[in-house]
Amino acid sequence: MEKGLSMKVGGAFRDAMEIFKALFDSSSAGILVYQGEDTVYVNPAMAELEGYPLEERRWMKFWETVHPDFREAVRRRAEARQRGEAVPATNELKIIRKNGEQRWVTSSAGTFILDGRPAVILILQDITGLKHAEEALKKSQYILAKAQQIAHVGNWAWNLKTGALNWSEEVYRIFGYGPGEVKPTYEWVLSRVHPEDRAIMMCFAEDVAMLRRCSVDYRVLRPDGSIRYVNSVADKIIVGKSGEPERAYGINQDITERKKAEEALMAAKAEAELYVDLMGHDINNMNQITMGYLELAHNILDFEGKLGHDSIYLIERAIDSLNNSSKLIDNVRKLQRERMGMYGQEVLEVTGIIQEVVEQFKSVPNRKVTIDYRPAAKCHVKANSLLKDVFLNLVGNSIKHSTGPLNIAINVEVASYDGEDYCRVAVEDDGPGIPDALKQTLFNRLSLASTRVRGKGFGLCLIKSLIDDYRGKFWVEDRVPGDHTKGSRFVVLLPTYNVK
Repeated sequence: MEKGLSMKVGGAFRDAMEIFKALFDSSSAGILVYQGEDTVYVNPAMAELEGYPLEERRWMKFWETVHPDFREAVRRRAEARQRGEAVPATNELKIIRKNGEQRWVTSSAGTFILDGRPAVILILQDITGLKHAEEALKKSQYILAKAQQIAHVGNWAWNLKTGALNWSEEVYRIFGYGPGEVKPTYEWVLSRVHPEDRAIMMCFAEDVAMLRRCSVDYRVLRPDGSIRYVNSVADKIIVGKSGEPERAYGINQDITERKKAEEALMAAKAEAELYVDLMGHDINNMNQITMGYLELAHNILDFEGKLGHDSIYLIERAIDSLNNSSKLIDNVRKLQRERMGMYGQEVLEVTGIIQEVVEQFKSVPNRKVTIDYRPAAKCHVKANSLLKDVFLNLVGNSIKHSTGPLNIAINVEVASYDGEDYCRVAVEDDGPGIPDALKQTLFNRLSLASTRVRGKGFGLCLIKSLIDDYRGKFWVEDRVPGDHTKGSRFVVLLPTYNVK
């Protein structure tokens, strides 16, 4: 027997092993033969792999070097093999060397008959380096996937011949799907793009076909109905032997937050321009009116030395114009602060607030104004301190846009709309009313954008903006249905709040 071959076998196997001894001893793979649980042969490579002296290893059970996490499974497979049952021939497992070091190996096994009893030949290959490389790759892929998820950036590869797309996990998430949930193609992606932006995507495809690197922004419709803004960049285009583009590679990035910030910035810019317009145009006009009345009064004083009773109206008109100017400034300031969230919402009782408004208009100079206020029930709503301004503006508008005697009725009640309870406040008057065509126009322009350079509609704009923030509804109708000349009725609905 040559050095390096250790066996505990009889003559029949000894003769067979003599033939293969040189091959087994020189093999770089670890080879072990066991019968039952006993090791009957182990080659030098196996002993070196497991870190034991050859003579020590041959007297150990075949499974003693197997890591505890795998040991029971290895023993079950060994028993099954020796009973002649079908068992997977190749497995991956860990072993523990004599010095405690752990190594990954692939195990390949086969059975044969030795001295009339089943025996197993086991071949182990060290794959620790490969496993470490796989784990490092998985870790890198995990880190990359997390980085892409945080940045909302994903990679894609596009087969320009078939239209098929390969996506990284984040691209799936951008479109609202789980990784691998769909098999994307160009046509499928086009169907998920917002209809108004599909022309943009078609131009993107044309640019890629023309070998042009390109970048586009568009909206996608997600399965849950939400809309996301996406930026697609075609970074690399591969041309085939025919000279035609065959593949394109690029990235997708979710830019929804950036778009929202841009839109908020544009809205803030438009709002700032509105304030400038109001201050620069409307207040200037009001000041001109005031100056005109005061100049007339001054001229009368120069010629007559005093203002007669019939000229007092000039001073009154000048005061009215100044009041309108002050009111406009006050409304702009309130709306600006409300948009900045400076008025925190709280639970308010509506009937008491309206009573304060009624008291404020109890006496209107040079006018006979009667206010009939009969609340049906107390109403609690979630709003802020500007709720009073809603009703001040409504009552004030009724008085401002009428002449002569005026009757105003204010009704408060709890009403149900679409299964939800609202506090319904109706402010109606018997003034000149609002024609149907003007009603529609009036409410169409109750927004900051359309109210620019139209300060006279700013009071209603403030009302509409506040009621929207309170999740309410606001409209105008004829006091007498079908006859707008009999006066108007402004209706405010505010969701009720149950006070326990």
